Amino acid sequence: MTTYPIMPATLPTETLNRLEGQLEPGLRIPLGKKVHQIALAFASEQATVAKGRQVFFNTLAVIAVHKCLKWFDCDTDLENGDCWKVVKRAMFNVSDILIPEIGIVECLPILLEQNQIGIESCLLENRSGAIGVRFHEHLNYVEMLGFVFFDDKIKFELKNSSLLNIDQFKVFEHIFNYIFTPSWRDPESAISIIDVIRNQVNQAKLQQAGLFSEIQYQHDPELSSHKIPAIKKNLVRLFRKLEIQEENLIYKVLVQIIVKINAQERQVTIQLSCLNQTHFPKTFLMKCYDTNYYLNRVAMPSNNNNVFKIFNNQKAGNLFEIYLESSSSIFSNKFLL
Repeated sequence: MTTYPIMPATLPTETLNRLEGQLEPGLRIPLGKKVHQIALAFASEQATVAKGRQVFFNTLAVIAVHKCLKWFDCDTDLENGDCWKVVKRAMFNVSDILIPEIGIVECLPILLEQNQIGIESCLLENRSGAIGVRFHEHLNYVEMLGFVFFDDKIKFELKNSSLLNIDQFKVFEHIFNYIFTPSWRDPESAISIIDVIRNQVNQAKLQQAGLFSEIQYQHDPELSSHKIPAIKKNLVRLFRKLEIQEENLIYKVLVQIIVKINAQERQVTIQLSCLNQTHFPKTFLMKCYDTNYYLNRVAMPSNNNNVFKIFNNQKAGNLFEIYLESSSSIFSNKFLL
């Protein structure tokens, strides 16, 4: 049977003992024989020892997170992650788990001597955060190092460096702020479409989110030449103006968010218009997480300065997120439909 030692053979025992002594104790999760058997079975499928070792620790990390959250009566979808799929775990460095209240979270195995952990840039597209899982010399337990939520700032930093510093993790218990009080259902972090209809949204909150209403649109001199049709009775429309600099050009982009209200469902239309150029920036991309946590990517046309995307059958009362990214900036908004 192939084994996968946690530490490199060159790391002396006294060094391991010193590193262990410097660590703050965290929440310990025992790893029994059955867990090791699953991890070894996944590892044995791999083409190289190095890849097998990676899969081995990824699997242990994911199962440990699953067990830990189960202790706190938090549901996870363990076996539907990429790391549980034969082809995906062979092709990519994945250790994901779905936590319904948060989304997909990466479970990162971290060794004693590590101060940084690499994150593949492709994972940023549909990961909501990461849990650090600290491994020790013996593999009969791990510790929950901490949790980091992938907000706009973290995503922008990772997009450039692909490295997450260990000190960026908050204590593991921080994850329960997102599980038991999901940030997108908190009125402080998302714009409620129903409140917009009722004229109950604080204007300062709209401004803080970079958004403005129909009335403000009509009085904006920069938009006076950009005529738009009148809004229908069962529609809500909000706007945002972006200014993006790329290749010595300034691109002024108007974003329209249009929500059609039905009894239990919503239809969301996102329309983008470049006001001062014949095309969008080359690196400009729209990404939307719909109410089923599904990631939708919309690339901008190379020869047009208008584009729109319609999202049907969106669940009332759920979060809808919009991310607009370029090589130099990220803009985002969250809406409670």
